[in-house]
Order: sequence, then structure tokens, then C-alpha cells
Amino acid sequence: MPVPVNWEPVPVAGKYVYSDGTPASGTVTFTIPSYLRDPDADTVILPTPKQFILDVNGEFSGTLLATDDPDIDPNFYYTVTEVMGGVTTTFLMLVPKDQVGTLQMADVDRNATIPPEPEVYTRTINGMWGDVYLPDDLGMTPSSRIIATGTGLTGGGNLTADRTLSVVTDSTVQKSEYADAGTLIATRKRLNFIDGGGITATVTDNSGQNRADVTFGSSGLMTTNGTVNSISAGLRSARPAAGTGNRLYLSTDLKQVEYDNGTDWIPNDQMPPVPKSWTAIGHSYLQFTAGSFNQRSRLDSIIKNRWGAESSNWVNMAVAGSRAAFQGASFGGWATMWREINKLPGKTAPYTNSDGGLLIVTGINDLGNGAGANAQGQTAWGHAMRSMISRWRASTIKEDTDASVGYTGSWSNGTDIDHASNGTFKFRAGAVTGDVVTITLPADYDGSPVAVCWMGRPGTNGGTITLGGTALASKPENGQTILTNDIMPALSFSHVPVTKRITSLTSANAGQTITMTVTVNANEVQFDCWWIEAKEAPPVIVANVAKLTASGYSTKYPSWNAAPANGSCDADVNAYNTVLTNVVAEFDGMVQIADIDSALNKDATLFFDGLHPNELGAAKCADAIDDARRKLMLTGRKSASLNFNMAPRYGGGIRRRRTSGIYHTADFTTQTTYNLVAGDMFALPFEITEGDEQYTRWALEKTAVGTGSPTIRWCVFSDYMNKGYPDLNLQELTFAGALTLTAATGVQLNPAAQFTWWPDIGMYYYVIKIETIGTGTWTLAALNGPSPMMPAATTAGAITTANTTKGVAWKLTGQAAGAFPSTFPSGATPATIAPYVGSLKT
Repeated sequence: MPVPVNWEPVPVAGKYVYSDGTPASGTVTFTIPSYLRDPDADTVILPTPKQFILDVNGEFSGTLLATDDPDIDPNFYYTVTEVMGGVTTTFLMLVPKDQVGTLQMADVDRNATIPPEPEVYTRTINGMWGDVYLPDDLGMTPSSRIIATGTGLTGGGNLTADRTLSVVTDSTVQKSEYADAGTLIATRKRLNFIDGGGITATVTDNSGQNRADVTFGSSGLMTTNGTVNSISAGLRSARPAAGTGNRLYLSTDLKQVEYDNGTDWIPNDQMPPVPKSWTAIGHSYLQFTAGSFNQRSRLDSIIKNRWGAESSNWVNMAVAGSRAAFQGASFGGWATMWREINKLPGKTAPYTNSDGGLLIVTGINDLGNGAGANAQGQTAWGHAMRSMISRWRASTIKEDTDASVGYTGSWSNGTDIDHASNGTFKFRAGAVTGDVVTITLPADYDGSPVAVCWMGRPGTNGGTITLGGTALASKPENGQTILTNDIMPALSFSHVPVTKRITSLTSANAGQTITMTVTVNANEVQFDCWWIEAKEAPPVIVANVAKLTASGYSTKYPSWNAAPANGSCDADVNAYNTVLTNVVAEFDGMVQIADIDSALNKDATLFFDGLHPNELGAAKCADAIDDARRKLMLTGRKSASLNFNMAPRYGGGIRRRRTSGIYHTADFTTQTTYNLVAGDMFALPFEITEGDEQYTRWALEKTAVGTGSPTIRWCVFSDYMNKGYPDLNLQELTFAGALTLTAATGVQLNPAAQFTWWPDIGMYYYVIKIETIGTGTWTLAALNGPSPMMPAATTAGAITTANTTKGVAWKLTGQAAGAFPSTFPSGATPATIAPYVGSLKT
């Protein structure tokens, strides 16, 4: 019997000989791995083997079904078994329908990896299925109708209107569908039924008479006078619960393919796109190169390459050793985000976000070197994670000085760039209660989530704030409290943001107020800011904390509260990951956890030193991050364009290729000299455009020396957000103390192995500060402007003045001795001359 005409057999042939050229004898067997089906032909294809026997020439030929035949569901592959000369060989093989000519076995790659096909499920109206064959003797014509009623048609909901089934008598029409208008068209031979709700049907023949002998039973079977007609069962099933991932689901009634993202079934057209613009924040997994050869094989570089994200669209604010819950604008934790991510305060409705995705990889240093794994440390870390996630989702941030914020009582102004948004906050000191902060929602407020941010205090120095106001009068948040007392250990001297998200508001609350009343004040409460999250939330992926190997715990975190031998360090990691799971559960599907803990699985072969993943481990982590990306679920108006509304942070400039083995410095025009002046501080712009550079030594040059012992300090400042001005203290070379200049002319280097720098692409500044000048005349080799990296204009707009300035670096005078601040001081002006600072590229 020939195969159905709609199938596409492919000619296959093979020739086998032994090593001496003698034709081989034996068999080649092709086995389909599972049941297949052809719905249009009402045919099930059994997984039976098809065997060919080699002829006297060691050859065979025949045809096989195409593994990607569009009429056969699902796509599949063959298991090929060759038995010849007492040797059995097995491999997987695809037979493409578009094969040109005969597929020769000699052309088949026996080592090819056959990617697994997603599991495919089909359904009809409410997820159940069944093929019912109407007998020919029903006397039904195209004018016959079946009127179905009951609770099962819409997945358990009551039917609001009758559905009409027109029965087509043309036996060549085999497909069935459920149209949006409510008309189910089927063949005379088959129709799809629905189940699960006690469905019944009334059948009217072509004369208009009811056919009481034909009904739908509660099981969905078509019966005639109580006798069950022919039904094919077992070919398809109800769509299973989501949660497995990598499964497709074909909704035959809605003509919609859905995807199991590991949490929910989502329409295929709502699957998240691959983001191209990201900001990364965290610790050494994203910044240090201990486990990789260079930056190009680090975790963030692997995921960038996987997603096709350009370096110009990727801002990396990670800092080796950073702790999310500790303050410090250059520390790489929440305070770094507060400093760098300031959404437009004047943004109005619609309150959309346009900053792309956020990747957070943090936690291990909070455990090993931070507040610890006790309940206090867990709480503080949870506050930091909630605050960073929520702030990234903000469309607009209103600072403590914004007109939308009012104060009742004796509030004071505070300033601290290291622990306050925009560097300012309001505080109420003393054991005083009753003072109120009032937020007035904008007149165009659209019901987006609102977040209010207070500062959690170290030790028993905080308080309790109670929510109220007209906007919360009938909301669940009314009367809830914000606790800021004893959030961090007293000796940490560190604040952490305590963010309260209010999610029950609607657009009807526009113009109303949220009040926050101090009901307990142990010493001081601090209000920082508030913001409105975007309904179309941007993507946020947070990596959980990976457990370390035993050597990783013992060598990298010797002061951890528990000894690794008893396994309690792993328990501490699990506790932090439970906190993260609970925090992420407060948000919608645009926040997902990347399970790098399971990816690394304490496997020593995936670590470089028990702490940092090597290149294999980094790739495993990248897989986990991409898995999390696949689980993102659109919010708001279900628009991928809105949820992923993003643009490059900065465009590409001139590439700067630097030769290894020599010292490089900032752009300049001519060489000159500079006489040391105590308190002078210079910042020379130094742009990195290549992703694999490494610098190990720093140099200056003395052209004249006096007596005494002048001292200087060196530092690298970043400009992540391209402000055109030095910003965050990335690393001070002289953190252990100022460098004393030797009394000899010529080059002086920083101490060997003091600081090895693997920079990411971006703008940086080499900063030098003159601490003391000794006696006599001390002169350094210097650079003279102009530099193309410096501004070529003035605040007054005079072009002649700008040309005269010839800026080569930013300069401050009168700077105090001591370590560099976490952020570069304001007020610097372009300087025509700056001391030379060179860095050795290795």
C-alpha cells in the first residue's frame, strides 16, 4: 500500500566495503523514536524499524520519510543501527525534505548532535481534545447544525452564546478549526470536541428537525441513541501545566503557538526578545579576571556575545569585592546604583522606562565579608536587592527636595553622596515622633507601582514609619509600617535603603497623597526619595549566590562565621538564596533569577580558585542567565517594544589600539614640565576602546629634583555614564599610603604588583594628587593641551577663551592630603598643563 500522497519520501542509499575493498554484508536499520501522526490523513505512524539488507555489492537503496515533513507531527530523527562484520554502530540522523537527489550515507555526519525538538502539545477550545467520527447514516448535510451548550466550551466558564457547528460533507476536507466568531467547522468524518464541563449538544438536520438521538456526553463523546461512535484516543492530550520549559503548545482553536517559559505558558509573540542594552552591577564575576584569560572570556563578555550586545550598549559597574548592602558610591553595591542611575525627575505619563536591562551578580561578599549570614545580614541584603530592582524599574525618581514632597515637623537637610540619592536626604533626629512626610501623586498618575525609600540605619538608631494618606484610605498598605532601626550592624557604619513598594493604587488616586508618619524614633530617621515604577517594566536578571568549594570558603573567606567543614557555609548560601527568591516573588515576570548556583554546583572543575568561575564555569553561568532571560514575562500593555524600550548609552568613537610592552598616556599636543604645588589634583582622560587590555604599572617622570621627600597619590576614576567628567573612584593605587618620590631624575614607577587593571570599554581618568612638595624645585614631565577628550568650550561661550585654555586634563587646587574620595570633587576646570601619568600595557 503506498504512503499517503501528501508525504514526502526521500531517496536514501549507501555503499559499505571492508578495508580491503571487499563488499560488506549486513543490515542498516532506521527506527522512528516515537509515535507520529498525520492529522490531515487521520493516520498514526507507528515507531517501527525499517531495515535494509546489503546486496552482493554492499549496497542498499530505498526511501525514508522526511524528518521535517510538514504533514507529519512532530518533527523527529532516525536512530540508525548498522550491523556489519560482527560490529554494531548506532547514531542519530536527520533526513531533510529538501534533500537534493539521493541522500548518501557517506555524506552523513555520524557525530552530529541532533538538537532536541521542543515538545509540542495541541488542544481545542479548552485544552482537551478528541476526534469523533460521525457515521455516514446521520443524514447530515452542510445545512445541518449542532448547537452546543454547557460549561465546558470555554474551559469551565458558562457559555454566553451558542456555538454553531457546520458539518461539511466533503470527505476530502480533513481539517478542523475554531474560528474567532464562534463557528467550528469540521469534516463529516471528524470534529474536535471539548471536555471538562458536562457539554451537551442539540443537532438539527437539514429539514430543521431536532435530532435528539445525537448528543455530547459529559466525557465529550458523540453518541447516537446512547451508543458511542468511533473515536481515536491517545494521539494528543490536554496541555500540561507549565513549569518544564522548552515546550511549545499549539492551540488549534486560537491558531496560537504558546511557549512554556518554565513558569507559565505565554503566546509565542510575547516571548522576550534578546536584549541589546544592559547595565551590570555586582562583584568580581563581572569585573575580575582571575578565572579567565582576559576580559573577553569573562562571564559578562560571554553573555554579551551570546546576546549580540555591543560593548557600547553595555555599562559594567561591577567592582571586585563589592557588597550589595554596603554604602559607598564607588563600592559597587546599592550606593553605586544610587549615584549612577537617576531617572528623569520631570518625566510624566505614560511612565515608561527606557534604560534597558539590569544584570545583578552579587551576594557572596555580603556573606563572607559583610553583614554575615545571620538574620540581620539576610534582612539587610534583602532590602538592598529589593531596592535595586525597584529603582531600576523606575520611570521617574523624585528626590527629597522635589516639589511633590512636603514635610510636617522639624526636618533637617542632610548631605552624603555615599548613602543618599542625588547626595541629599531629610532627617529627623532625636526621640521625636509625629513628624510627617507627605507625597502628592501627580495629576497624570496612571496607577503604576509607587516606591518610597527610607534609609535603614546601622545599630539601634532608626525608627518606624507608618503609611497613610488619601491615596491609601482603602488600600491594603494603609497602616503598614516601614522599619529602619537596626538594619545593619552598628560597627558597619553603613546605611542600606529600605524600600516600600505600593502596588494597589490606580489612576483614580491621581492627585491624592501618601503620608508617612514617624511613630517610633530611636535616634534618627532619614527619608531619601520616592519613585514611580513603569508598568511596562524593564528586564532585570538577578543571579543567585553560588556555593563555593571547600577551599574557596577556607582560603577566600577565612573569617566567615562558620567553618566550611560542617557544611554551614552552604546553608548560609541557601539562606541568602531563599531571601532572594522571596524578594523576586514580590515582582512580576520581568524580574527573574539566574540559577548560577545550580550551574556551578560546587564543581571544582568549573572554578579557578574555589571562588571565581573559570571559563567553563563562566559559560555555565551565562547559560543560566540566558535561561532566566527566556522566562521574562511582559507586563502592562503586553508590548515587547515598551518592556524592552532601550537605546545605546553611547556611540562608538575612534578606536584606540595600544601596543603592548610600552607605557601609554592621555592625549596631548606637546610636551612640557610642571612644578609641584601641594594640593594640586589632575584628572587625565584615558579612553578604552578594546575589550582585552591589561595594565600593570604606572609611571611618572621627574625632570628636576630638589631635596626633601615629596609625596603624591595615584588613582583611576571612572566615567561609566559618560558625563564628560571624572566620577567614581575605581581604584586608588596608593591606598596603603602616599608614594614618596625619590631624589633622582628620571622615571619613577608605582610599586610592582600594586594594582593590575583589566578595564572594560569606556572612559576613565588617571588622577594624580600632589600631597607634599619637599624643598627646592621639583619638576615633573607634563602634557600640554589641547586634548580631544577635553571640552573645547567655556561656560561663557567665548571661542577664543576656549582655544586659549587648551585643556589637557581637569584640575583642582587646594586639595587636602589623604586618600581619594569615593567620587571626584566638583569644581574642576580644564588645565593647559598636567603631569604625565603613563600606564604599561601588558
